[in-house]
Amino acid sequence: QLTKISFDGTGWAYMQPLSQCEDAKLSIQFSTQQSNGLLLYTGPMHDTTDSDMRDYLAVTIQNGYPVLRANIGDGEMTLTITGLNVRGQRSLAAMNDGDWHTVEIFKEGKMLSLVADHCSVSEVTETIDESSEDRSACSAVGTFNGEHIMFNMHTPLELGGRSIPNVNYPSGIPSAGFNGCLKDLIYNGQVYDMKLVNRTHFQGATEGCAREDCSACPVNSVCHGNIHGNSAPQCICIDGYRGDACDIEVTTIDALDE
Repeated sequence: QLTKISFDGTGWAYMQPLSQCEDAKLSIQFSTQQSNGLLLYTGPMHDTTDSDMRDYLAVTIQNGYPVLRANIGDGEMTLTITGLNVRGQRSLAAMNDGDWHTVEIFKEGKMLSLVADHCSVSEVTETIDESSEDRSACSAVGTFNGEHIMFNMHTPLELGGRSIPNVNYPSGIPSAGFNGCLKDLIYNGQVYDMKLVNRTHFQGATEGCAREDCSACPVNSVCHGNIHGNSAPQCICIDGYRGDACDIEVTTIDALDE
């Protein structure tokens, strides 16, 4: 099972559709140095009219922070991670620093919540009588109005971009642009297999994360991953070996033997 995939900023990849549940949890990890891009999308793939099914779910990175947009049939909702606590201070740094970060989506009936990095920067204040937690920097919550409580979507889950650009709905969702790596896509406890099998189901995507993939390093070498850059990791020969494949033994002479 493959749990990691790379995108070059122009591509996309199909994954199996999300099963529809009243309550659900989706999580994914990403690594990028770009400020904006589409992490995932599921919903209409062609132009729609007001009478068509308009349910969708999209997670983007905007100015380094996750944004969730969704519709379960009663109107659109937008949830944004700002990085700012209740006092307006930035306690969560922008997440486009090249490190791995986690985005979680929780659905409980009509309520949706978006959580960044397990809300590890939340602030707890305790008094004699009570305690309170400020999660405003790393979490956003909203509730749909209306009667619907489940998404009605049967299209593929698209990662990294949209396969069909310039669709009229939902507006403002980027067609492409994510440049980086995604891993550990989990939905309701099921780990998605990200293996790219059918050539018609992806474009501008490769298996694994090239910037940290050490599988190409030969024996007799040590891999130095390059998650913070766009180049491949470096394979450094261990002591006693040299050459491109680290397969040439180096003869050492002990000065005491002379």
